[in-house]
Amino acid sequence: MENTKSKFLYCFAIIIMFSVALLVGCSKEEGLALYQNSKNVDIEQNRDIVMDITYKFYCPGDTSKIEFRTLIPQDYSLRQKVKSIDFNLQPDNIYTSGNNKYAFFIFEERKHYFELSIDCRLCIYDYDLLKAQEIISQNAKIEDFENIEMFIKPESFIESGSETIKDIAQRLTGADKRDTVRACYDYVLSNLEYSGYNPDNTGALKALELEGGDCTEYSDLFVALCRASGIPARVVEGYTCEKGDRSIGHNWAEVYFEDVGWVPFDPTYEDSGADTSFHDIENNYIYMSFIRNDPSLLNFHYYSYYYWGDEPEVIKEVFIR
Repeated sequence: MENTKSKFLYCFAIIIMFSVALLVGCSKEEGLALYQNSKNVDIEQNRDIVMDITYKFYCPGDTSKIEFRTLIPQDYSLRQKVKSIDFNLQPDNIYTSGNNKYAFFIFEERKHYFELSIDCRLCIYDYDLLKAQEIISQNAKIEDFENIEMFIKPESFIESGSETIKDIAQRLTGADKRDTVRACYDYVLSNLEYSGYNPDNTGALKALELEGGDCTEYSDLFVALCRASGIPARVVEGYTCEKGDRSIGHNWAEVYFEDVGWVPFDPTYEDSGADTSFHDIENNYIYMSFIRNDPSLLNFHYYSYYYWGDEPEVIKEVFIR
């Protein structure tokens, strides 16, 4: 009996060691397979999405040339998989910079009106703090290890170096990083009121002064408080699959934990009455940008352009099905 028990324990230990080795050494693709095959994950919650982005160019005057740049989605481990991207007008270049991916176009001698259509087919995955703790995402840790420090520094609209925000963050310090992040999250919910869409950039400090804002202010303040606490955090920009004007886009946040990597949080949705919490968010997000102030887009959102001659008008429309 004793020998049988010893053999059983030995075999069990070998299985555990082999499983850990597979987990630590997995690639991005294997990490996705791990996600899909986890007994704690409901694969039926994966969603196939078609996102149509249309840019309408109105050039009523004499516009001889336009250099146009737009964000396009890319694979993001455990969040989304891009199946295809099709353009009605072929880009002159597709490239990545930082954590973002772009398509670049040069339009010359175009008619007074023309359209650029981008058809994106993706699969998006249900991922939040609960899923991260169940899966242990080693991929996310490796992916951003080298530039993690940049997500602790203050920047425009994320004024984590301000004495006001540092004083608040100090009062929110918890027993560990998760407790601190939860306190920062709850502080945003308690001190901001959702005021509806605001096209202007306001920032974390102004959001505190106004005691409200839209998804941008909620995300900016939450990220600023995390950074002031020494915890890497970043604002994410993209789209959701909810009804409404998707062309506006949406901002949420991600926080970096050493044991599970980047984890998404959306204080705006919880404060707006959606089925969202600190630990659990819906499978509703299409990730486009991880850079709050993007020099590639001239610090604008989603797209930017230079023009020669008369200024064109550009209107973006987004449809998701």
